[in-house]
Order: sequence, then C-alpha cells, then structure tokens
Amino acid sequence: MSGRAMTLQDHSREVNQLRLQLRSPENQRDPEKYLKYVKRTISYMTQGIDVSSLFSELVIATNTQSMIQRKLVYLFLCNYADSNSELALLVVNTLQKDCHDSNPIVRGLALRSLSSLRIPSLAEYVFPVAKQLMADSSSYVRKISALAAAKISYLAPHLVEEYSIIPSLLHMLRDKDPLVVVGALTALEEIQADAGAPELSSAEVVQLLLARLPTFNEWGMHTVLTALARHFLPRNEDELFDVLNVIDGNLKHTNSGVVLACAKLFILYTENFPELHADVSTRLKDSLVTLMSANCPELIYIINQHLRMLMRRWPALMERDFRVFFLKYNESTFLRCQKIALLAQSATATNYGIIVDELSQYALDPKKSIVTAALNGLGKVATAVPAALDHCLGHLNSLSELEADATVVTMELLHVPQSGKVSVTLRAGPAALCFEDAPQTGIATGPVDYDQLLTTIVNDLTRAMQ
Repeated sequence: MSGRAMTLQDHSREVNQLRLQLRSPENQRDPEKYLKYVKRTISYMTQGIDVSSLFSELVIATNTQSMIQRKLVYLFLCNYADSNSELALLVVNTLQKDCHDSNPIVRGLALRSLSSLRIPSLAEYVFPVAKQLMADSSSYVRKISALAAAKISYLAPHLVEEYSIIPSLLHMLRDKDPLVVVGALTALEEIQADAGAPELSSAEVVQLLLARLPTFNEWGMHTVLTALARHFLPRNEDELFDVLNVIDGNLKHTNSGVVLACAKLFILYTENFPELHADVSTRLKDSLVTLMSANCPELIYIINQHLRMLMRRWPALMERDFRVFFLKYNESTFLRCQKIALLAQSATATNYGIIVDELSQYALDPKKSIVTAALNGLGKVATAVPAALDHCLGHLNSLSELEADATVVTMELLHVPQSGKVSVTLRAGPAALCFEDAPQTGIATGPVDYDQLLTTIVNDLTRAMQ
C-alpha cells in the first residue's frame, strides 16, 4: 500500500516539476527546450499519468509557429476535453480561434482536432466553423472541412439539415481541386449512409464525377468508382455505354484497386445484358490475369474470386489461360486450395488432359487439405467433362497411398449416371470396386449398376474400419 502511495506521490512531484519548467521564461524563450517539455507532457499522458492540471500551460503552448508542437498540444487538449466538460469548452474556444489563423495548415489542423471531440453537446459549436471553412481559400482546409462535417454528423445528425451541409457538399463536387471533390464525395456517403445518398444517383452528378476521373489520384479513382457501384445504376443502354466507355481505359491501370473497382462496375452493370457477357468477360480476364503476377497472396485471392464469378457466366473463359492456376511451391495453403478449385473449373474437352495430370500430382502433396482439394477437383472435372471420366478414374485408381480418399471420390463419380460405358482397371483392396460381370483383371467393360456398386463400396469401407 505504501508503495502505491509513493508512486502516486512521485507522479505528482514530476507533474509539478514539469509545470515549473513550462512556466519558466527561460524555457519559453528557447523553442527547442520548450518543445522538449511539451513532449514530456504528452509522454506522461500516454503512460496514464494524470497531467490535466497542466491544461492552462498547454493552452499557452498553442502560441507557436512549430507545427509539431501544435499537433502535440491539440492531442493533449482533445484527450482531456472528452473527460472534463469544463475543460472542453476552453478547448473549443482555443481551437475556434486557431481555425481563423492566417496559416492554412493551422486552420486545417485546428478544424480536424475540433471535429475529433466526441462530445454531442459541442457539435453546435463545430458545425458553423466547418460550414464557413468549406469556402476557404485553401484546398487543404476545404477538404478537411468536408471530412469534419461527416465526423460531427454522427454526434448531431439533426444539425446537418439546419446548416445545409448536403447542398454545400454537393457544390464542393465541382471544386477545382480533385482532393476536395473526393473528400466531399466521402462525406456525402458517410452522412447519407442510411438514406442511400440519393443525390449521388443522379445522372448529372455521375457525369460530373466521370468527367473528372482522370484528374484523381489512385485513391480518388477507387473512391469514385466504388461510389458509382453503390449508388448508380444506368437506366438505359445509352447511360450504360457512356459509363463503360469512360472507365474502360482504367482496366489497364497499374493500381490493382482501380482495376478491381472497374471490374466490379463492368460485372454489375452488364448483369442484365447477356449479349455483352462474352465481350466483357474477355476484357476483364486479360486485366485480371495480368494482375496475377503480383506477389501478394491476398490480392491474388481477390482476383481469383472475380475470375470465379466470370467463369460462372462464361465457363470456357480460362480454357487457354488455365495455367495461371498452377500452384507455386511458396504459396499459402488457402490460396493453393482456391487455385485447385479454379483449375478444375477451367477444364474443357480440349484441355482436360493437362489439368487432370496436374491435379493428380497435387494429390501427392504432404498436406491433407491440398490432397482433398485435388481429389475433389478430379471429381469435378470428370463430372463437368464427360470425356474426362475414364482419365480421372484411372488417376484415382493409381493413387494407392490415398486409397480411402480416392475411393470416396470414385464412388461419387460412378454413382452419377453417365452415357456409354466406363472402362477402368480398378485396384484390389478393402474398398475395391466389384462388378459381377468383371473378369479377374478388374476391368469393367459393361454398364455399371450404380446402386449395387454404392452398396458394395459402403460395405467394404465399413469392414475396413472395424
């Protein structure tokens, strides 16, 4: 108990000493030395030491040209404003004054800190300042004001209409600075999240954003394209082709986020136009396959998901490019399993031989999950491509060390009615496939009684497990 009291006493002594240093005229005349004590104050605060008694000293510290010192002081003020309502009002007064500073960086930083105060009762003091700075001469301040309006709208949504924030943000979409446009667009989406941002669904706003699309940076392009996917659907073919023609060039963009955002729009907008599926799928495939060379497992996984969706529309899409799904030795297990499934999905009557041989090699992998995925892939190829049935069964039959798993897949395949005859040499074992008309070699040359075959396999497996 005495140790705890001593700790608190030591902290109190340190805080008092720090107060003396901050009040010292000698330190105040030396900016570097004074900044050192401001940093020490913030260090104490981050360690959980109560330094709220230094509030008045830190307010004085805002009178500086050092942006580092201002950021530290604003951090201090905002931290203690949340827990002390009396201090909060002093913080608001200080930040409001700095919002009219001659330096635009100071104005923007002060507004950002002011909008970070999570106190609903103070929102009425913040909204007028944010609204006023939306017309600031500095583009940096205008961008911060748009984002500030979005942040404080969560605290007092009823004030959004009172201060006409939505019309102001719509006007900012015409700003000459691309960063301001992106900030205003983000703010509109945040404020009207529940209402669905109806203003962003108008053809006028969409045309305005598309016309400015080349001027945005990569993040801005992604934001605009994502907003279009959420809020705008073309009402006719003319609007559809206007949008697709504008964003078509971005399918070759170097940034994967922009390419995927464009791909999402193409897939979404052409969903009800089957006659465009073939052309769109080919365009998207080339761009997505190019991105597959990236050394990022998470990105490749997302690209594979897009390709999976396209292959559902156009099953033969990857008929020639199926080799991009071949596994690499250093890939993660989750990615390898996904690529095995897509490799099996890519099989057609012209390429199934290479794919089946490749899947058979994966079935020898030491990891159980890869083996299971490869065997399931062989089953899918045999089911989707009738001509591949004998070839798949032959490989399944040759996997002696994986007899139980291979037999399960074989059982499923032979239980599916196929046209014609099945001719496969089957291995002997506890789960051997027996046919009444098969010769001693195990070659099945006649039609298969699938119900009888299934019963025989289940009985053999049951005996083997006993």
